[in-house]
Amino acid sequence: NCVQRHCTRLNAFCSILYGVSSASASRCNGVDIMVSREPVRFDLGDCESLRIEYEVGDSICIALADALKAKNVLTSLDLQDHRIGPPGASALAEALKHNAVLTNLNISWNQLGPLGAKAFAGMLSVNGVLRNLDVSANNIKDSGAIALANSLSVNNALSDLSLRGNAIRDEGVEAIATALKANAILTNLNLELNRNGPQVSSAIMQALKVNGILTRLSISNLPEWRKKPIEIALQRNRNAQAATTVRLAKEEL
Repeated sequence: NCVQRHCTRLNAFCSILYGVSSASASRCNGVDIMVSREPVRFDLGDCESLRIEYEVGDSICIALADALKAKNVLTSLDLQDHRIGPPGASALAEALKHNAVLTNLNISWNQLGPLGAKAFAGMLSVNGVLRNLDVSANNIKDSGAIALANSLSVNNALSDLSLRGNAIRDEGVEAIATALKANAILTNLNLELNRNGPQVSSAIMQALKVNGILTRLSISNLPEWRKKPIEIALQRNRNAQAATTVRLAKEEL
């Protein structure tokens, strides 16, 4: 009953097979993984980027969360498509409340649901390091989106967020739009393949009247005439940020 894992660090790949015997240990570019009849234990060592493939579920995620609480240099973690539910999400979110290293997290195509999204919202309210978060295809629905929206109002680190394909309806999208009025850091937001109607464009336009930071927004179910003013506002933000970059460069000369 073998499980294969892949650790990616600086473009180096290594496969680890474990679970064949009652206990085994492997090392892959700085990652020690202990598997036995006891819970799995991770020692991240000097690994900077970790991608775990194949289904691992909540138990492995909880073990990994424990490792993230210890001293490590992991900056990128890919947990895409692992059947991780609220227990694993809660453990991971709790660990990231205290982690000051991880900047990129992909936890898309799991089973977080609204409860998992709420756990991540609590994390984002206090985490000042995570820059990129992909929570696509986790069925977080409106309640999860509203929780995340509340955290975006106070988060000062996240610049890229994907909520693609999460069964979010108008209420959730409108809550996120409201949060954008207070958020001064998010530049890229993906809301594609949700269940919102075209009327959410009004809430988005209201947000973009005061938000000068967001430069990329992907959203479905909007007719072209509603998309156009949104894109104009986003282009205005892109132009303003480009002008600021040029001005700062000149000041340094």
